[in-house]
Amino acid sequence: MDPEFLLFLGTIISDTNMYSSVNVITLTTIWTSLTYAAVPMIKMATWKKNGWTRQHAYCTFTITKQMNLGAWEMTINTNIPTKRVVIWAMKVVDHSADRKTYQMKSIYHYGPQTIDVQFRLIYKKGDIPLDGFCTSNVEPETTTQQQTSPATTTQQQTSPTTSTLQPVTTKYDYAKVIELSILFYETQRSGKLPPDNRIPYRGDSALNDKGFQGEDLTGGWYDAGDGVKFNFPMASATTILSWGLSQWQDAYESAEQLELMYDSIKWPLDYLQKCWIESKNLYYCQVADGNKDHAFWGRPEQMTYTRDAFAVTPSKPGSDVAGETVSAFASASIAFAQKDPAYSAQLLSRAKTLYTFAKTYRSKYSDSVPEVNPFYT
Repeated sequence: MDPEFLLFLGTIISDTNMYSSVNVITLTTIWTSLTYAAVPMIKMATWKKNGWTRQHAYCTFTITKQMNLGAWEMTINTNIPTKRVVIWAMKVVDHSADRKTYQMKSIYHYGPQTIDVQFRLIYKKGDIPLDGFCTSNVEPETTTQQQTSPATTTQQQTSPTTSTLQPVTTKYDYAKVIELSILFYETQRSGKLPPDNRIPYRGDSALNDKGFQGEDLTGGWYDAGDGVKFNFPMASATTILSWGLSQWQDAYESAEQLELMYDSIKWPLDYLQKCWIESKNLYYCQVADGNKDHAFWGRPEQMTYTRDAFAVTPSKPGSDVAGETVSAFASASIAFAQKDPAYSAQLLSRAKTLYTFAKTYRSKYSDSVPEVNPFYT
């Protein structure tokens, strides 16, 4: 399994309504109504993994009116077959038999804006370089030559317009927003803080967090201003932050926060890996009791109450908390793929084994670990 698919599977498992069944719908009708001008596919990062080439790319469109969920339609057309298209603003609803044309619909509501629709193409690299274009039922950012049959991939533009990302002038300082957001997560750190800790009023805390057999459970993030470590929301936040980092790395670079962001998500990832004791089929999902913590009014550095650990096991399963952690590992594996391939591979390996555990032993973790109630149920 590749990390994109595991990210999807982990998210599905973390949805506690999935236990009955999963239905797969196959569509067979290829749209033929998208006759707007074609937009060139702008290629970005390319890398290879498990024998497959991954091409990150985007197409730019301008939405001039309110578009409700599902109203925005788009096709991606390539000159060679692709195994799969991974796209985040839309869902793929069909593809041509030769896998050169993919149809999709938006999964969000959109107001007037210019948007770079980012996606990832997975394919076998051969002698012919990958190229392509997009069509849509909204206007492209820059109109080029009209396409009369966008559902086919044989027509080529004679002089496609190139597109480059331009800085956007706004009254908001988004670089500062990114900086402060990272500082917010640094403030939640538990365990032995690094020498370059940037939060002057924070120090080492919860250095004796341990599992049933003395396993080291230090680290991670505290939850909601408290001293409890709830893995469910921690893993969820890590998933989204890792995903955002992999998709908008250029924004973090522009804000001069890229390395700090990698450090930020690695902090909970290292802790979550400690929690998965693969040899014992045991996943620690929480450290400290919420009720005891709420009765303590003090700083994390001064906690004195007993901090118990809680876990899900084959006899007391927790598919949701384990599945969300699978998503965190898989999402971060993508984010670290180029920066630290060894760490990326380690995360992917942990995601695979924890996915098997989550899928095999199914239940809501709030049913197996009553101490999580009423905080996360």
